[in-house]
Amino acid sequence: EVTAFYSNRPRTASIISGDTTRFPTSSGFHRTINEQQRKNNIDQMVVGGRARVDTPIGLIGASGYYNSFSSYIAQGTSLSNLYDFEGSENSVLGIDYRGLLGNAFVFGEMARSQNGGLGSVAGVEAPLADNTDLAISYRNYQRDFQSFMSSGFGERSSSPQNEEGFYVGLRHNLNQKVTLSGYFDQYYFASPRFGATQATSGFDMLGLAEVFFNSRLNIYVLVRNEIQDEAYVQITPRGSEELF
Repeated sequence: EVTAFYSNRPRTASIISGDTTRFPTSSGFHRTINEQQRKNNIDQMVVGGRARVDTPIGLIGASGYYNSFSSYIAQGTSLSNLYDFEGSENSVLGIDYRGLLGNAFVFGEMARSQNGGLGSVAGVEAPLADNTDLAISYRNYQRDFQSFMSSGFGERSSSPQNEEGFYVGLRHNLNQKVTLSGYFDQYYFASPRFGATQATSGFDMLGLAEVFFNSRLNIYVLVRNEIQDEAYVQITPRGSEELF
């Protein structure tokens, strides 16, 4: 199975100077005079395709795209923008797989951006017993991986970049009416994320108990806890502020 796609659309970006802009915004707002003046001031062209093969061991696929902007895109000035895309052209190639290995479902994907950055994710879902299922996943999106047309599993809601993490999820049916489930997710940001000045890490855990009385009524109890490194300001002995 082979699929191809093409897109050419106007975007809106903040002008720095001449034909240099920031990365296009996605808000869609054109409220003020300045926002209206830069409406659709840059074009974005994307062309690519995907091939997929069904084999005895599962599905194997390959995807890729080429992206071009009509203006030069400059990085932001904060530490969190240090490895963001800069230029007018970018391309990404990736391979993926999914299939059954015994009674376990395995999946994974790896991609490389034009600058050499790599992004990958792999995992397995398998039954531990008749009423218990386990899911494990590992992700590693290098800080210089630049694929702004992609989305990936992770702590950050933005493009998959600058994140490494390990996820474990468990689900157990006590009986036909009661289900217990939960997960633990450990993650690490190798370079400063937004609002931070250095590498940070954290973890997220959740527990859920559900009781199904009938098709119209169910109750649940959910407990979640997250701990994450955050920047803070400390007063030095000289009385000045220092960000950590």
